[in-house]
Amino acid sequence: MSMLFLMVCSIGVSYAQPSISGIVNDYVQVKEVFPCDSTVRVESTQGLSAGSRVLLTQMKGALASVVNDSTYGTILAINGAGATEFLTIDHIDGDLVTFTTRMVHDYSPSGMVQLVRVPVYDDIIIGGPLSAKPWNGTTGGVLVIEVRGALAFAADITVDGAGFRGGRTSIPRSRCDVGDFVVNWAVGLSAEKGEGIFQPPTNAGAGRGPAVSGGGGGNGNNAGGGGGGNAARGGIGGNPNLYCHLFPAVGGYGGSALDTLNGKQRFFLGGGGGGGHQNDVQGTGGAAGGGLVVIKARRIVGNGHTINANGAHVTLLAGEDGCGGGGAGGTVVVDADTVEGSLVISCTGGNGGSTNAMYNAHGPGGGGAGGAVILTRSHASLTTDLRGGLPGTHLVQSNEVYRSGFGAEPGGEGVVTVPFAWKRPISISLTVDGDAALCEGAVTFIDASPGFASYRWSDGATSPRRFVSDPGSYVMIAVDSGGCTHVSRSVVVSRNTTSYSVGGVLDFGMCDFDVPYRKTHVFRNTDDEDLTIGSIDMPGGFTLVRPDSFPVTVPAGQQLDLEVEFIAAEDRPYSGSMVINSTAPCADTSVVECKATVNPVYVTFSVPDTVAGVGARGFGIPLYCLVEPDTATLKVSLAHVVLSLDNRVFAVDTIFGADRMTDVVDLVNNVRTITLRIAGANVRGGSRVLATLVGTTLSSVVKATPIRIVGVTWTDAEQIPVTKVKDGSLQVDPLCYGDARVVRFFAPALLQIAPNPVVDDLVVTIGMTVPGTYDLAIVDVQGNPVMTRSFDRPFHDGQGVASRYVNETLSIPSGSLANGAYVARLITPVQTLSVPFVVAR
Repeated sequence: MSMLFLMVCSIGVSYAQPSISGIVNDYVQVKEVFPCDSTVRVESTQGLSAGSRVLLTQMKGALASVVNDSTYGTILAINGAGATEFLTIDHIDGDLVTFTTRMVHDYSPSGMVQLVRVPVYDDIIIGGPLSAKPWNGTTGGVLVIEVRGALAFAADITVDGAGFRGGRTSIPRSRCDVGDFVVNWAVGLSAEKGEGIFQPPTNAGAGRGPAVSGGGGGNGNNAGGGGGGNAARGGIGGNPNLYCHLFPAVGGYGGSALDTLNGKQRFFLGGGGGGGHQNDVQGTGGAAGGGLVVIKARRIVGNGHTINANGAHVTLLAGEDGCGGGGAGGTVVVDADTVEGSLVISCTGGNGGSTNAMYNAHGPGGGGAGGAVILTRSHASLTTDLRGGLPGTHLVQSNEVYRSGFGAEPGGEGVVTVPFAWKRPISISLTVDGDAALCEGAVTFIDASPGFASYRWSDGATSPRRFVSDPGSYVMIAVDSGGCTHVSRSVVVSRNTTSYSVGGVLDFGMCDFDVPYRKTHVFRNTDDEDLTIGSIDMPGGFTLVRPDSFPVTVPAGQQLDLEVEFIAAEDRPYSGSMVINSTAPCADTSVVECKATVNPVYVTFSVPDTVAGVGARGFGIPLYCLVEPDTATLKVSLAHVVLSLDNRVFAVDTIFGADRMTDVVDLVNNVRTITLRIAGANVRGGSRVLATLVGTTLSSVVKATPIRIVGVTWTDAEQIPVTKVKDGSLQVDPLCYGDARVVRFFAPALLQIAPNPVVDDLVVTIGMTVPGTYDLAIVDVQGNPVMTRSFDRPFHDGQGVASRYVNETLSIPSGSLANGAYVARLITPVQTLSVPFVVAR
């Protein structure tokens, strides 16, 4: 190849471009094809490199009938014959060449596949004759260039006779009765078939049947070979010599027409002509077909030049033997946006061989068929010449068939195919989806991408989309329409277990009855997904305070504080399950045991040991209630307390803080038994006066009496306390005081409340007689003091006289007391006085 810089004038525009001439392509044989890897193994990588543009083409490989009759050479399957495409080399590893895209055709190296390096230019001029290496049975026969810009012609392209080779003449032998379509060339009964897209079996390369596009060989004796075929059928070869008139028409069949295949991106070399039969070693072989030209350019400037892919003529003259058939025109493919100036494409068939035999007619060769012109679009400035080749003739006037083809026929006219579109590589990739973390009992689907001929999952399922419920790794093995096997990555379906941390026990410990307690329990989401709690079920006695609405989402790695309140409404141990119901990512249930123990309440009923003077009126004997612990509150719906005392010592008049249910006097035993009914009392922790027995101390021979708490019965108490009792006593002392040697008698003390009921201010009047300290207390119905005051009564007044009464008056604003019942209690040196009153403003 040579490259020059020329100045070309075309259509009124002058421009300078580099130029090319000679042979610009490199050719390597393909030994193996790995379509699924977009890779071929080549005989040599000379001239190839990563990024190189190449043309992959298969020259032969059609399957044809080999029956020894007129059907011989009929195409049964085209297979990869003529398959052609542009590719780009991605990388080269040793003798392996890998392309950047998938191949659009199937190729079989047994069909003679070659890889042609394609030079790529920006703008280029054909400065001198441009040609291709002729087909040598393995490589060659193809000229291909690619131009991104303008391709300008300053010379012709010529690949005449660069295609399939012509058949050889027969081994010299005389015989007339040979009508076979296929014979062994070595036996000399027929000439060799011209080369075509079908490779005849070994030892079956002769006979008048065509090698599909290769012309059939002339049979004995001296019949002519058939013309090669391409876009049309080649002409049949001439008849045997006149001595074999009983066995006429055994000239080689013309090569078959392949025109219907051109639009399928299959480009063929012109078929070779069949050889002529000889017995005098004066015959001629068949001529070669035209080569293949493929041009891709954005713009072509023809400048009146020609692209020649003509079949070769049989130029030698036969003597007293048969003549070879002409080669078929080749194929020219032009993929250009525009063609400017005149451009001629010539794919004519070659002329069959002629004879100069002086006498006795012999078989001339059939004409080669016209070739194929394939265009991506029509171009007005482009013209074609696709004439078939002429049959050979007898050139000597003395021959009885002077100027006659003697049965030989011309080749058919070629074909222009327009428009034409390149097949695009369909690159499908196998993708799979469906990775999932599967909840227990749930199903999910996994699927593979469409477009494959067959599918098979690693567990044997054959549907591209299917549902699964079992965890595992699922691999898809798919086969595409080209037979390539694709293996996917693993689709991993795992078992999704909701991961969280929550303590198993929420223990409130010891709790007082009917007292609210709160604790926080931590629920921690240890999963890598957000966790949703749909609801939380609580056991009796326990209430979820926060969260107060559902569902609640706990982000991955975060915690949720569960605030729980406990109130003991019953006197019993509490134990139950807090059930946490998760809904996402998977339904799950966690259980927390809630526990609480109710503190026991200890109640001690007691009566104090008291002393009173004889005849003390309004004397009160308190009934104390000690509730422990002091944080507890004893809620009493109903309780009965039974007291007993000596009826000769104390006469009970009134009872404050309780109802007198029974009051029985045993006159025989002098025992008075009183049953107190205490209803609706809430006794807080600590000591309180629960009720007060108010009465009069009696003058009797008995000066003291035990006051016993005979029994306590709880009815409708919310919490049954541990009950103990502590008895008290009352001692009655005579009112006898010494003042020198005189015994004085004192009037009883005085305690008055006015008005009663109290609607305005409360006035308390105290009359003190016996000298000493007087303690005043105002208590509510539960015995709780709301006001206390102390007074002292001296023995003498200021003049040294012991007065009968010393009065004190106390005014209490009504606003300092809430509405309700109260008791004013005055403890004197000799007695206790109690006056109940009511505040009702």
